Amino acid sequence: MASPHPSKGSSGYSMVEVLVVLAIIGVLSLAYASYRSDKNGPAVRGTINGIVSVLVDAKTLARGTGSTVTLTPSGTPPRAVLDYQSTSGSGAPGQYAHAADSNISRYCIVDLDGSSTAGSAAIASLKADLQSTKVNNTSIFGSTAWTQSLFDSSKPFFFNSNGTASADAFIAIVGSTEGVPLSDGPVGIILINASGNIYRYYRTNSSSAWVRL
Repeated sequence: MASPHPSKGSSGYSMVEVLVVLAIIGVLSLAYASYRSDKNGPAVRGTINGIVSVLVDAKTLARGTGSTVTLTPSGTPPRAVLDYQSTSGSGAPGQYAHAADSNISRYCIVDLDGSSTAGSAAIASLKADLQSTKVNNTSIFGSTAWTQSLFDSSKPFFFNSNGTASADAFIAIVGSTEGVPLSDGPVGIILINASGNIYRYYRTNSSSAWVRL
């Protein structure tokens, strides 16, 4: 005859078992956050370096050919593209394609106009940090450096034959997960001033200090 009393195993989970499961979930969550951070940071820095390399090549082409070199952005944030070509047709054209490296495009995006939560906060933060950065008592970043994104296709940008730029501009790179920007992840900002100088900055999150790369 079956016992009228339920067995010990059917009485549900004990408090110890619940706490063990919660502890495991917590450890896995921390491990995932650490893994994601390890991917996002290198992706943002890699994108910064890749874009700067293309900008330097474009400026070098302008000087070498003695003609204007126009940079033309296109695509979506995870698949942003930046082409450059001499207006005279001389010299080889070049391109930066964000989606060319899937390991990078999965973990960061090019914030085309700097309007994402992370991008806009980063721009405001770096602007405040650099307000006192001056050469001959003049700020090296004009006010338009914070309003014109080089990836904004509605605002033309080019290097002149002497290597100067048509305008001050910025480029924002934001850590992301599958194309969705992180609200508080690693961020990179590239600044180009009208003199043609290129600067790159990076921070791991909103509470960390900016580092010039």
